[in-house]
Amino acid sequence: MQWIKDRRLELQRIIDSINSCYTTNNKTGFTLNSTNGVIWAKTRRSKKWGQAFEDDFRFYVAIDFPEGSYELDELIERIGLNVKEEDEQVSGIRLRKDSPFDSVRIAVYEDMSATYSFDNKEFIDFVNEVASKVMNK
Repeated sequence: MQWIKDRRLELQRIIDSINSCYTTNNKTGFTLNSTNGVIWAKTRRSKKWGQAFEDDFRFYVAIDFPEGSYELDELIERIGLNVKEEDEQVSGIRLRKDSPFDSVRIAVYEDMSATYSFDNKEFIDFVNEVASKVMNK
């Protein structure tokens, strides 16, 4: 579907424009990477701080960040989507608290395909902030 391709290209363009960040394509979508590595990696070899997936009915992205960096209410405001249950096939977000990093899971389905865009100031500021938190300096 064209709207899935549009969200993918939009998000890749945003990530690729952040200093020291880039995306790499894979079979199911793409990976968000840092040229400097990520702070939770024991070696500089680990560069991944997120993953995007696309299929026939949704665009889905997981963005990783240091534990405790964000609470759900803040993510709702900054990303512009409401909370969704894991199995719901509606657009929304979920916060996964894990170790050594937490992640926000963002799903865009057809219900918001015409109205949701990553290309807005709040979201762009958010991913730039996350990128600065996850990178080894």
